[in-house]
Amino acid sequence: MSMPAEWHPQSAIYLAWPCSDKIWSHSRPQILEDFAKLISAISDFTKVKLLCEKSFQEQAKHHIGSLNNIELIDLATDDVWCRDFGPIFVKNPKKEVHIINWDFNAWGGKFADYAKDNAIAKQIATINAIDCISPDFILEGGAIEVNGQGLAISTESVIYNTNRNPAQSRPALIDAIKEHFGVSEIIMLEGGLVNDDTDGHIDNITRFFKEDGVLTCTCDDRNPNFETLQKNLKQLQNFESAHEKYLEIVELPLPDPIYLNGEILPASYANFLISNQAVFIPEFGQTRKDLEAQEILQQCFPDKKIIPIDCRLFVIEGGGIHCLSQQEITL
Repeated sequence: MSMPAEWHPQSAIYLAWPCSDKIWSHSRPQILEDFAKLISAISDFTKVKLLCEKSFQEQAKHHIGSLNNIELIDLATDDVWCRDFGPIFVKNPKKEVHIINWDFNAWGGKFADYAKDNAIAKQIATINAIDCISPDFILEGGAIEVNGQGLAISTESVIYNTNRNPAQSRPALIDAIKEHFGVSEIIMLEGGLVNDDTDGHIDNITRFFKEDGVLTCTCDDRNPNFETLQKNLKQLQNFESAHEKYLEIVELPLPDPIYLNGEILPASYANFLISNQAVFIPEFGQTRKDLEAQEILQQCFPDKKIIPIDCRLFVIEGGGIHCLSQQEITL
């Protein structure tokens, strides 16, 4: 099996409607509008498959408006982070599509309700009549970044965290990742952003933009993330030197720190989504920093349109555009 890079042709993007009033409980009207804008923006370029149980579909239709290129799927979810609990599409050597269904435990049991989310990948496999493979390991989609050519990047703070697979050996987990994602080598960075509920997902700090090129987050020394991100940058540079492989490393500055109740939020421009013709990138109401990030992304993806999406409310719950989405490779 192998997972294609995100720029591989896609037949759809999965998203989940925020049905539960436990999430964004103090900003429900606005978050529904923000979700509708995100769904509509993505559907302009790629079909959206929206997970939304039937009792909430009228609400979703009301906020979204036109459902052109949007399919509503009557499946119940606990939360909205499709990247982590949703189906991961891979191909076998015959180019046949399969779904990998890793176990999901809400990022190490941080939240009580996750049974519905954990069932989603298998349900989607059934709907699409696709073979579903269920490794006996807990792993989230946002924990692994692949280039589609045998190289992956992840973080020790997630992969080796005992809140996921306490009874499994590290070598066994790494072998499973290599087998099911089709990678031969993993760059294991030390960790992610401060106050990231995921324990430091790679999709919030370091992303491939081509087979031999990565964008990696940096910041100045006044930011609490400075030390970790500098270590990550050095690890990427050391990988290139040690393996005598060219790896273009592009620095992607974090937005200025955003605080809620005195705690820094894990806001990052790296939480972007690559679709067929566009790249959807977070913005945070910081004109200079937002434009700088968009310019960097445009240079990395010269043939795609850069679409900024306001993520100030999304990040309050801990994620961004990439966390909310999961691509379906062309079937």
